[in-house]
Amino acid sequence: MATPVYPVFLHLARQPVLIVGGGKVAWRKARGLIEAQAAITVVSPVVAAGLAQMPQVALRREKYQTAILLGSEVPPWRLVFAATDDPVVNGKVAADARQGNILCCRCDASEEGDFSNASVWRKEPVVVAVSTSGAAPLLAAKIAETLTQTLPLTLVELAGLMDCWRAVVMAEIADGQVRATLFGQLVGDEMLRALTDGGKAAAEELFQHYLAAAKCHRAGAGEKTSAAD
Repeated sequence: MATPVYPVFLHLARQPVLIVGGGKVAWRKARGLIEAQAAITVVSPVVAAGLAQMPQVALRREKYQTAILLGSEVPPWRLVFAATDDPVVNGKVAADARQGNILCCRCDASEEGDFSNASVWRKEPVVVAVSTSGAAPLLAAKIAETLTQTLPLTLVELAGLMDCWRAVVMAEIADGQVRATLFGQLVGDEMLRALTDGGKAAAEELFQHYLAAAKCHRAGAGEKTSAAD
């Protein structure tokens, strides 16, 4: 039976992440971490060409030692990936990470680590991640591909607009219930139709209409409260 998992999306921008290993697996992990803007260090005596050419990655061309993960002068690693082709080394990395209370992905035996990666499709700000809890990573990739092929691009476009609108709503609408209603309208069918038929200009116009109505609702609620007092 596959190990139960709890899905999360980590905020790793500028956070120190260690990858032990310099081959294809390490390269794939580094690619995903670069997209998350993590501060990546790779430790391996031999480093694949593609990995060596990543300017965002700091290379330490040496064999793994416990001090690299747990030494007093190292950064407080947020995550570590045991990605070598040697099970003994990967086991040592995982054991050291456990001792240091650092979450570790053991790439050769996910069930013996603390987490595993999902198959990811990314079109900012939308991220679709699929996991089979380690049972069949290739199937997870196929499921992710199937889901994203049927995902309307209008929804992705709307997510981009919401990324901008959310800050405006949070700044201008203090009432939690009014705000919740407004957010519901912004992702509702009318907004999707406006975006589909009229593009971003039509969507922006409808947003301003919804926002003005929400402000009036807030003002009206305030007047009623004052009258009651």
